[in-house]
Amino acid sequence: MKIGVPKELKNQEYRVGLTPHSIQVLSDQGHQVFFESSLGSAIGYSDEDYVSAGGILSSSAEEVYAQGDLIIKVKEPLESELHQIKEHHTLFTFFHLAGNPSGVSNLLNTGSRGIAYETVTNEQGGLPLLAPMSAIAGQISLAIGNYYLLKPHGGKGVLSTPLSGMSAREVTVLGAGVAGCNAIKVAVNQGSMVNILDLNESKLNELKMLYGDKVNTFFSNQENITKCISNSDIVVGSVYVIGKQAPKVINQNQLASMQPGSVMIDISIDQGGCFESSKPTTHDEPVYKVDEVLHYCVTNMPGAVPLTASEALNKATLPFIELMANFGVEESLNKSIHLKNGLNFEGGKLIHPSVIESLQ
Repeated sequence: MKIGVPKELKNQEYRVGLTPHSIQVLSDQGHQVFFESSLGSAIGYSDEDYVSAGGILSSSAEEVYAQGDLIIKVKEPLESELHQIKEHHTLFTFFHLAGNPSGVSNLLNTGSRGIAYETVTNEQGGLPLLAPMSAIAGQISLAIGNYYLLKPHGGKGVLSTPLSGMSAREVTVLGAGVAGCNAIKVAVNQGSMVNILDLNESKLNELKMLYGDKVNTFFSNQENITKCISNSDIVVGSVYVIGKQAPKVINQNQLASMQPGSVMIDISIDQGGCFESSKPTTHDEPVYKVDEVLHYCVTNMPGAVPLTASEALNKATLPFIELMANFGVEESLNKSIHLKNGLNFEGGKLIHPSVIESLQ
């Protein structure tokens, strides 16, 4: 198999589709892996590291696309990359098509096949390629929230970790999936009182058993959401529905109940965002205010820790890449229902039912 790994062009995106270790594994199996010059230089992987692992150095992204059949990326291709993508290409990356409906038609016009990390499944019904990135986003969400609570950064000027003799500050987490549970863990560990809202009562009961009086659990409805966010310094939105746009769980009118300088972090922004007032931001300009409430809506949050994120993502994706490299993409899709669940489009048509439904 001829595999191509171009550099990411998204703002402040330094994650890599393949690490030198992953290329070593693939090259040892007889596959050719073409990588773009300086692919991992920002996170400590030199071109020499990749060549030593068996990678073939390409001077440009154009060369990578021209030489590779299976293209391994991290984030969705930008408009400026689409002219390089041809019908014979299979792209394996995050797409989040429901979060970017305006760009779907141009992507489909390439005639390529797209297998999305975020809809690949496993035998437990989980999302093994999305999970490590969700875990990272959940963990760093509290660090981000605490940073923007500082008065010089526009926040209300409070410390989330209580000092001796002081009451705990409140944090609200909407959605108790992988991202939400990681945010909850960090918030509990820093000493915050954590409000957890979800539609799954069994999950809420499980978290209550785990954390006891350090958390309050609520069935997610508008009344409970308003009550929780009105007293919270940090609100983390981590709602995900496979392949679909994220539901808007906080409307703009509810912001009036929040205290000025509070911070909202929308982990669901890749799927369109779960706050009505959310709009995509970048690491260069990560926050904005609506009704004096700070909104952090960066669409590649795990890119803030690109070395850790690259290693975690590669550990999850490599078995699927090996499968496609060794058996070919079409046979691999037939062999693995979990990989096939990642198929979002091919031949100019959307394939994944949830993506189709979301974009209708």
